[in-house]
Amino acid sequence: MRGSIDELRVQLASIANKFDALPLGDIARHLDSDLTDLHGTIDHINRDVLPVATATLTALQGTLNNVDRNLADDAPWRDSVEQTLGEARQTLRSVRSLADSLDRHPEALIRGRRVQAPSADESKSTSEVAR
Repeated sequence: MRGSIDELRVQLASIANKFDALPLGDIARHLDSDLTDLHGTIDHINRDVLPVATATLTALQGTLNNVDRNLADDAPWRDSVEQTLGEARQTLRSVRSLADSLDRHPEALIRGRRVQAPSADESKSTSEVAR
C-alpha cells in the first residue's frame, strides 16, 4: 500500500507542477483586456448602431406599408391602368384593322379612302332624319 501512496504523491506533485507552470497571470490579463474590448464594442453597438438600425427598420416598415397600400386590389391607380389598357387594346385593334385594310388596298395610301354609296338602310335613316 505504501507504494500506491508514493505513486499517488508523485502524480499529484506532477499535476501541481504543471498547474504552477500555467501562465495564469497572463491569461487573466488577456481575458481582462478582451472583456474590456468586448464591453467597448457592445457600448458602440448600443450607442451608435442600434439607433440607426432601429430608424432604418422603422423607415422600411413605412415603405412596406406604402407598397402594400399601393398594390392593394382597391388601389385608385388600378382603375386608371385598366382604363388605359382598354384604350390601348382598342387602339391596337384599330391599327390592326388599318394594317389589314392597307394590306388589301395599298393604293389607299395614295388615293385615300373610297367613298362608298350609302346602302338602302343608310339612305332610309338619312332621309328620315332630314324630315
